[in-house]
Amino acid sequence: MARPEDPITVLPADDCLISTVLAARICDMSAWSLRQRIARGDGPRVVRLSGSKISIRVRDLKAWIESRATPAA
Repeated sequence: MARPEDPITVLPADDCLISTVLAARICDMSAWSLRQRIARGDGPRVVRLSGSKISIRVRDLKAWIESRATPAA
């Protein structure tokens, strides 16, 4: 069984919805930091499933990560 600190080796399919906790693990950041970025409008696109429950499509997470890439120095 995978532990929370284990690295993510395989991403779910692009259309899958994942939790902010899993998305944060993929990005190697805390879930709190990711949720703060989302709240500021500086995070990946989210899908609001209910009043406070949000999820992120894998393709939107990938696009957000790619948008933050900078050229190598």
